[in-house]
Amino acid sequence: MAQPSQHQEHQPGDEHEMHPHPQSFMKNYKAAGKLNGKTALISGGDSGIGRAVSIGYE
Repeated sequence: MAQPSQHQEHQPGDEHEMHPHPQSFMKNYKAAGKLNGKTALISGGDSGIGRAVSIGYE
């Protein structure tokens, strides 16, 4: 039996519902480099503070 195809209307989280859309990046941010060469696990990267932190570490 074949599996039905899957699709998703939009990404998870509520950012797509906000008007005006929030800015998800900081142009002038300069990281301290404390995690260079290391792996960080950030929970809640889908929305809220976890997303903001994960974008900051990109």
